[in-house]
Amino acid sequence: MTTVLCAAYDTPELLKKDAAYVCDKEDAGPVMRRAIRDAYELGVSCTFLRKAERC
Repeated sequence: MTTVLCAAYDTPELLKKDAAYVCDKEDAGPVMRRAIRDAYELGVSCTFLRKAERC
């Protein structure tokens, strides 16, 4: 199954490089909504990549 990848602004770079969408640090909402809408229009799923781990 095909999926649209959406990354948080602080997703590790290794994962972020494959994302079609990267959220803004200040307001992730618009990017998340665009990723969901585009996935819906393409008939595929939308996967949100995790934020970086904190120590």
